[in-house]
Amino acid sequence: MDAMSAILDLFKLKSSVYFKSNFPSGWGMNIPDGPYSQFHIIVSGHCLLKGPGNEERTLYPGDIVLFPHGQSHWLAHDHNSALREGIEVVRDIHSKLKPFDGNEPGVTIICGHFEFDNDFIHPLFSSLPEIIHVPDHVKREYNWLESICGIIIQETGLQTPGAAALTSRLAEVLFIQVIRVYTKMMKIEMGYLAALNDPIINRALEAIHTDPGKFWTVYTLAKHGGVSRTLFANRFRQLVGTTPLSYLTDWRMLKAKELLRTGEVPLNMIADAVGYKSEAAFIRVFRKKFDQTPGKFRRNYTEVAA
Repeated sequence: MDAMSAILDLFKLKSSVYFKSNFPSGWGMNIPDGPYSQFHIIVSGHCLLKGPGNEERTLYPGDIVLFPHGQSHWLAHDHNSALREGIEVVRDIHSKLKPFDGNEPGVTIICGHFEFDNDFIHPLFSSLPEIIHVPDHVKREYNWLESICGIIIQETGLQTPGAAALTSRLAEVLFIQVIRVYTKMMKIEMGYLAALNDPIINRALEAIHTDPGKFWTVYTLAKHGGVSRTLFANRFRQLVGTTPLSYLTDWRMLKAKELLRTGEVPLNMIADAVGYKSEAAFIRVFRKKFDQTPGKFRRNYTEVAA
């Protein structure tokens, strides 16, 4: 399995599309800091966006904007607009109420969020910027992104069978495609996103994610990349920000967490699945990483889930 797919599968990427709505001139909506990655698609009209760092920009039809870390921002007709809280706007729309007064044409916009399992931390997410803006002219260069947006726009808000499920699933695809476009658009050369696009490092990452329980060494991972051990180790650290074996250990521990949460798999079997031949060695590494034993983690998770 490729690294990004494995990561998003483990982190359980899910999306929710709040609404597609037309707001009249004079509208304004404030979105505070939150736990979810927020996104907006401008269907028609244009609006003003003020995001992290007080940076302002105008959004036009077809533009996509994503806030990967859920930073506060506002969207409005102009600087004179009174801002309503986003949660109030969503509540009014779902209650069939008009969140803003007025009849003059303004903007049609789709809003929603992406969420992840917050119990996991990975450099893929820390490498994402505060805001990703894909202008319409860039989006049109990628037929698949243009098609996904077109279907989301068409289906959002319809009462036809399966429309809500379809838009949610496509929004998840949208997240992945926006990250891909961002990486190409910005010519990312450092960080985890660059590692995913580096043929040498990506092959090693794919090997780790496909079989984390295998006895990997820097030498065997370098062979997957087709380069020398030294070149591979230096390049991996430069792009990913950690050593190959440290990354391998971190991924193994994340996989162990998942196994601990999804059933009563014995610790010795979990240890073997993530590359440890003894339960004691696995417990020692897990405790060092998370400051608790696997057994305690499982009990705490079970109590919270209950």
